[in-house]
Amino acid sequence: MDIQSIIHKMTLEQKISLCTGADSWHTTAIEELAVPSLTMSDGTNGVRFQKPRRLTAPCNLYDATVNFSFDNEAALKNTYEATCYPSGSALACSWSPALAREIGAAVAVECRARGIGLLLGPGMNIRRHPLTARNFEYYSEDPCLSGEMAAGMIKGIQGEGVGACVKHFACNNSDTRRTRLNCMVDPRALHEIYLAGFERAIKKAAPAAVMGSYNQINGEQACESPWLLSHVLRDLWGFKGAVLSDWGAVKDSVKAVKAGLDLQMPHSIQYMDSVKKALETGELSSQDLDEHCERILSLVFTYSMEGRERPKVDWESHHRLARRAACECAVLLKNQDSILPLNPDTGQTIAVLGQIAESPLFQGTGCAIVNARQADIPLKEIRKIGGKSVLYAKGCLDGQTTTEELLSEAGRTAKKADLAVVLMGTYLPGESDDYDHKNMDAAPAHRKLLERVLEVQDNTIVILFNGNTVAMPWAGRVKAILQMGYAGEGAGKALADLLFGTACPGGKLAATIPESLKDTPAYLDFPHEGDVCRYREGIFAGYRYYDKRGRRVLFPFGYGLSYTTFTCSDLEASRQIDAGTYTVSLTVTNTGGREGSQVIQLYVCPPAGPLFRPVKELKSFAKVMLKPNEKRKIIFILDDRDLACYDERLDRWVTLPGIYTIKIGFDSGNLPQSIELSVEGSVDDSPRSRELLKLDSHYSDIFENQAAAEEFFCFLVEQGLLEPEQAGSPLLIKELKKTFWGFAQHLDMNGSGRITPKLSQELLDRMNQAILRSTPGPETTQKTP
Repeated sequence: MDIQSIIHKMTLEQKISLCTGADSWHTTAIEELAVPSLTMSDGTNGVRFQKPRRLTAPCNLYDATVNFSFDNEAALKNTYEATCYPSGSALACSWSPALAREIGAAVAVECRARGIGLLLGPGMNIRRHPLTARNFEYYSEDPCLSGEMAAGMIKGIQGEGVGACVKHFACNNSDTRRTRLNCMVDPRALHEIYLAGFERAIKKAAPAAVMGSYNQINGEQACESPWLLSHVLRDLWGFKGAVLSDWGAVKDSVKAVKAGLDLQMPHSIQYMDSVKKALETGELSSQDLDEHCERILSLVFTYSMEGRERPKVDWESHHRLARRAACECAVLLKNQDSILPLNPDTGQTIAVLGQIAESPLFQGTGCAIVNARQADIPLKEIRKIGGKSVLYAKGCLDGQTTTEELLSEAGRTAKKADLAVVLMGTYLPGESDDYDHKNMDAAPAHRKLLERVLEVQDNTIVILFNGNTVAMPWAGRVKAILQMGYAGEGAGKALADLLFGTACPGGKLAATIPESLKDTPAYLDFPHEGDVCRYREGIFAGYRYYDKRGRRVLFPFGYGLSYTTFTCSDLEASRQIDAGTYTVSLTVTNTGGREGSQVIQLYVCPPAGPLFRPVKELKSFAKVMLKPNEKRKIIFILDDRDLACYDERLDRWVTLPGIYTIKIGFDSGNLPQSIELSVEGSVDDSPRSRELLKLDSHYSDIFENQAAAEEFFCFLVEQGLLEPEQAGSPLLIKELKKTFWGFAQHLDMNGSGRITPKLSQELLDRMNQAILRSTPGPETTQKTP
């Protein structure tokens, strides 16, 4: 379509109406210009698309508010059925962007079948704190893993002709007071942690859209921030797609338009009135509006399903994919005495305990809930394999409620069995302005059930259905722990296959499991103070914090056991100078007796330097499936950005020179393979290389820059304070660095009265001019202090 021609023909009213929703789920159609409507839908782990409602009476605020829900019985009844795949926090435990791509493609087919052109997902905020309610939608505590999984999902969705909208941009790390929360984050943490995953996904997969979040970032609404939406997103990252708001996230529409927001959702009278007035007064220009219209029209013409053929969905194939995904996402955390897998031929009796076995818990709530078309029942699937040897007791009515009668029955059932399988989980609180969890514990009734079982049964296996990190004070008292997560509608069959060894667990933790809530990096700042949340842990999020503090954890980031074993060998590293990249390779071998998958994780350990750095950071990973005794060579490609950190003063990424250690293994606490890379970096990349000196600068500051040091010694020779052969003496430099005075104070005390304040200023000016000449760049416009 000739979009510029369409824009030229549009009236002002049409342009304004195009830039806000026609309603809650559609863009505005302009029939006379053949502009179709684009249908949007929620869905981070499946399609949540509500059937249209016929209004028989005028809108009533009371009814609209009281009856508003995404996930009550009436709401689900009014939602189309769809395949429910693992939630983001579970899917990330697969460490498989390829699996994410498969799921994305399948979800897109279901979107097209419903006429949906834009899927509001994936969700990819960093899981900063384990109590954040919407963590179940998000991938990981690490931006590398988050970005790779999101990129896989985006490619899958858009490969099937549906647009993906990554969310929530950015720092949506709490769901309490979310629409007015001010997230105070330092620039390094923003770039290295909270924006890095978005950057990776956007650059690798080019999503059709980005959704701005509800919160403020350093005092500025995310949807009204020109720094975030224009400078970072478009100027630095080169994003070409559309930017839309989270629903009701805009408070000042004119500011949002100026900042770079294209589409305010849902339909807003406030938007239409205020933007029209701003155009009339000249506060906004028609060019501003035209640019937003151009991006919206490009999105609409690319992804609108109007007039396009609706595919037929192969529901059984999608359900099989959901089952396979649930298997890949499961993490075996403990397997004492190799109690798993179970052998149905031994005749041992198995007590399956917990109401989840009958009423499966496999997804979250709120706007991410999917009306699952076909949910496997765990008890039914376990009995298909275990047969009559499987006993069952409910143990509780739900996550909150149990009775002495139910607990006693569960205890008796566990006691007469050879082993017990206890199904536990976590339920989300009701969505509200105070949505976050209050603790890390499993559901109260489930904890009571486990305690009763442990009184009578030593061979106890715990199965966890959780959307977020769960405290496990009982971990030392059970034989095995299998974390399923919110594994989607195929969780029941996947659990049975994993228990009996039909499938081999290969999942890895996407977030560290600490020993207690008090150990977590953001413990002192969550819940936040009023409307302000301070990210005082800075760049030390997740495992970075535990590493830096030397804190023990229950299970480290990237951890997960298998029914087989693996080794790594033949680690090599080389630099490809022309491409500015580094190649790291090694061989992985399945040394066990059965086929299984393993995730090879590569971490970079930076050298000591002037900036605080994490002990190590995940920079790449690869998942392989190997048969017994099979070997596979894995090749990783790194570049300077993988070694870089963000320098706040220079406002850019820098790669510092030094020896970097590459560590490779199977989780962040088990990295047996290591090799060193010598990285030259450059003077220009040193944080101090462009830093202008002051009169109280120390000698160590001067000697950080070779040009400044040369000017310093030349000046002292000119003043007769040094002999030419003494200038630059290593011994002199060593002793000068030992002093604790600034150079001007030291020369005043030790210069025999020769160095006047005027001469000190002259020396300062000469050294700073030398710095500016040696490091050309934006900083050359600075003036000497």
